Amino acid sequence: MNYKHWLLAGILCSVFWPIATLAQDALWKAYIAAGTKAVEQDRYDGAEMLFMAAMKEAEGFGEQDPRLAITLRLLMNVYGDQKKTAQASQLQERLLRIPVLSSGAELLDIAANLDNLATRYYNQGRFDDAEPLYRWALTVREKALGLDHPEVAANLNSLANLYYKQEKYEAAEPLYTQALAIREKILSPGHLDIAVSLNNLASLYYKQEKYEAAEPLYTQALAIREQALGSDHLEVAASLNSLAILYSDQQKYARVEPLFLRALDIFRKHDLLEAPRVFTMLNRLAGIYRSQGRYDEAEPLYQMVTTILQKALEPEHPYVASGLNNLGMIYLLRKKYNEAESVLKRALEIRIKVLSSDDLNIAVSSNNLAQAYYHLGKFDQAEPLNIKAMEISRQKVGEESPTLGWYMKNYALLQFAQGKPDQAELLFQKGLTLMRAKDPDSREVATSLYELAELYQRQEKYSDAEPLYRQALEMRERTLGPDHLDVTATLESYATLLRKTNREQDAADLDSRAQAIRAKYTQTSTEK
Repeated sequence: MNYKHWLLAGILCSVFWPIATLAQDALWKAYIAAGTKAVEQDRYDGAEMLFMAAMKEAEGFGEQDPRLAITLRLLMNVYGDQKKTAQASQLQERLLRIPVLSSGAELLDIAANLDNLATRYYNQGRFDDAEPLYRWALTVREKALGLDHPEVAANLNSLANLYYKQEKYEAAEPLYTQALAIREKILSPGHLDIAVSLNNLASLYYKQEKYEAAEPLYTQALAIREQALGSDHLEVAASLNSLAILYSDQQKYARVEPLFLRALDIFRKHDLLEAPRVFTMLNRLAGIYRSQGRYDEAEPLYQMVTTILQKALEPEHPYVASGLNNLGMIYLLRKKYNEAESVLKRALEIRIKVLSSDDLNIAVSSNNLAQAYYHLGKFDQAEPLNIKAMEISRQKVGEESPTLGWYMKNYALLQFAQGKPDQAELLFQKGLTLMRAKDPDSREVATSLYELAELYQRQEKYSDAEPLYRQALEMRERTLGPDHLDVTATLESYATLLRKTNREQDAADLDSRAQAIRAKYTQTSTEK
């Protein structure tokens, strides 16, 4: 070949080599896109073939090229899906020799593929597979689009969600903060993506118990959603629920109730009151009513919770047992002992079937059903359940547990009823000591004092009962508030004792106080 031919060949190579490289890149991207689609459709054999073809093209770019790293990762995940552990391990070793992706503007058109596949893995709980794909997509977008772009903010938010799900809160926080800053900078103040970022960062602060930091963010998110979507939108209900839970954990119950009620009204308008996602909200509100002694308002909510769980889950699911247990406790508190027996018996049956024999939840159910039997006078059926609850408690949490003290107190009441006062007195005092050691002002201590006073009154031991009523009344007024319904019950029982001991005026004064409290609750219930 003469000089002119060599020169012509050199010119042709310099022209067509970049064209060949561009064609190779386009083919690689096509294989990646098709392979990703195959994974999304669960066609792993096809995905494997496509990613292997992509790897062959990527190897032509050089061993240190980021496109090869991406391909190796995707193929490794597909091998993992097919339980091909040896092949996946080989790719993992090779992948570790490739530097972290440091460039990528030219890869922008596959960032969406990486992001979609990462989200798929995230939804499957495969967080270790999702993380590098989210990170690669983020790097590509930052270099191609700049730091202040909506897609960058979305990618930051997705990666932060991944860390949040893994409880890596310190890693998630700067990503949520950066995503929020970008969105506030480039979007209009009322944009819904800003509400998403506000809500996510607030949820992170809530998990970290940074309640003061979370509150204004939840409030801003709620305001944006109400303005953009209207007051009856389900996203507004979600914001109301989040803010209510925040206040609930801070025991700011006066703020909690109207938020939960608004959210429930929205779900009612959408005919979703029996949807599974309403379960937590109803359960929380019912728990608040129960803690406030508003048992008549708690009962229908617990009934709804139980109905939702029974429809959504298997008949013998542990959550169904929990719902039945909570409903049974409300029946006990409302002295509906036959109804309590029925649902508490079913709760215990489920727990015995699906849990280990020494599970603490079985102790709880045994104790609660024993209480129903006690109030129904079925002492022979109550006793073995009382004993079982105490045995499990001793085994699992030890001899000094206040829970064991509560179970001892309940068994002592049964022994009193069985005509064993000496044994009962000793057991009751021991149980009370255990409860007081943990928290001398606990609700359980006040209840125990009240119950012992009730027992003494039925036995006409008025001089023993009266100081216990006084102690219970003082504790309940101090710890629950003067208008709590437990205070009402104590006032009424103490008034009964005063009448029996010929102190009519003192009894009338206590009855007046009790009636005023009950009237207040009756008015509130009627308004609702």
